[in-house]
Amino acid sequence: MLQICFFLTGSETMKTGRRYEKEDRLSDLPDCILLYILSFLNTKQVIQTCILSIRCKNLPTCRWNNLWKRLSTLRLSGPLKSFKGPSKLVSGILSLRNDSTALYTLEFICDQEYNWWIRNAQVLCISSFTLVNLTIYCYSYYLSYKLSALSICNFAFTGSPNRKLYGSHLSCVKHLYINTNMVSSGRTEKDSLVLLNWLLEFANITSLTISYSTLQVLSLVPNLFKVKLTTLCNVESLAVKRDGHLLYMALVGQRTSILDGVLDFLLQNSPSAKLVVPGLLE
Repeated sequence: MLQICFFLTGSETMKTGRRYEKEDRLSDLPDCILLYILSFLNTKQVIQTCILSIRCKNLPTCRWNNLWKRLSTLRLSGPLKSFKGPSKLVSGILSLRNDSTALYTLEFICDQEYNWWIRNAQVLCISSFTLVNLTIYCYSYYLSYKLSALSICNFAFTGSPNRKLYGSHLSCVKHLYINTNMVSSGRTEKDSLVLLNWLLEFANITSLTISYSTLQVLSLVPNLFKVKLTTLCNVESLAVKRDGHLLYMALVGQRTSILDGVLDFLLQNSPSAKLVVPGLLE
């Protein structure tokens, strides 16, 4: 992975401060490095950086104007509180992107403040022939998820998986992360069954990372330990992550009945997989 580090002492800054004020050293970098740096920013911030800069206003043909269109990573998030705002932003980004640039990473953060503008859609459809990494943060109780990504390899989900996940080529996913830190009031058993069905959709994953609260939700499946899995046969590693909830202490006290039991259930078809449970297993 490319790493760029700049070190400048205080005295050097004083000596060269005037020169740096007038010199645009960032624009001297190759496009590949600039695109790498911009890939870590929210896509809206990237566009603002490229288009609204003083340099680009004075130079209509400045390469910064079109640089954002070549991003292979899109991170869509922010406090968008109306339907017009997010719909205009997303449609504008997708329509103006350079078609010759493949989309490799999509990060979609659906904040509770503007969940309502997509509720009537009922199904969130994501389709791409080049998408490799997909991250979704969504706490909506109204959405199902349909994935049609032929080359997706890494899928990360944080939120409430209380609706159906379906799609084509989900067997392509190799690395799966699930953090279910919310369970609907009065429908815990239903949510746990939906979560179990999610795991059944990913037939060929080699690494699985889940949160402590996800283990608790799975433990609510009726007769869980009698279920015979037909998937999760190729798991090489299973890691459990802390999720910041007090569930951690509860799971310590119920390690035998909840933690070990659910972990054994998940690894019934991959008994030799590496297990990483920080703080609990010695």
